[in-house]
Amino acid sequence: MEIHFHKRLGCLSFPQLYELSSNPASRVSFHIVRWSARPGCLILNTDGCSKGNPGCSGGGGILRDASGGPILAFSAFFGIRSSLHAEALAMLTGLRMCVKQGFVTVDLQSDSRVLVGIIQRRFRCPWQIRPEIEQIWDLAATGVRVSHCYREANRVADILANVGVSHPQQGYIMYDSTSIISKLAKGEIRLDKLGMSSVRRIVREVERSDRVRDSV
Repeated sequence: MEIHFHKRLGCLSFPQLYELSSNPASRVSFHIVRWSARPGCLILNTDGCSKGNPGCSGGGGILRDASGGPILAFSAFFGIRSSLHAEALAMLTGLRMCVKQGFVTVDLQSDSRVLVGIIQRRFRCPWQIRPEIEQIWDLAATGVRVSHCYREANRVADILANVGVSHPQQGYIMYDSTSIISKLAKGEIRLDKLGMSSVRRIVREVERSDRVRDSV
């Protein structure tokens, strides 16, 4: 069975195998997700994308106040990069934008668990992105709080990252007014400001001990 399904089942006897097959292998839960911020804080959302991983890549981000009002935004073309490299470059570009405009204390949100883990020094940093990560650490030392958010709460940055891929000739574009941001991004900004929620479906593998406990 393990050879056929390419998965470790952890069964030592046929009765255990029967018990395993009579219980679901995963649990599905639903979470309500929406963009949120701490009162009185400025929030920077960033995202990166790579069309091919590695492939043509871009990044985007937006700085908003606690009510969801946009302050600054950007889109950028990064050339041929991996997804993680694009995520790191987008975060670095967003922090540089904030520092240049005088915003040194922000809450930074990214939907990349790996990148957030690296910034928080919980994961080992790959050498390919080490220069960017070290610069992020330096900029974040001024009072930047980095946290993970779900993709559904990071849609504006995701849209701007895809915009970045589309303008290789311009490289980096900063938006200081919502009138020049793409219509799709403006729509998501309005929805976030209104507190509109999305439903996220989460599938969690059930541990063998959970299955046994549930069957008792």
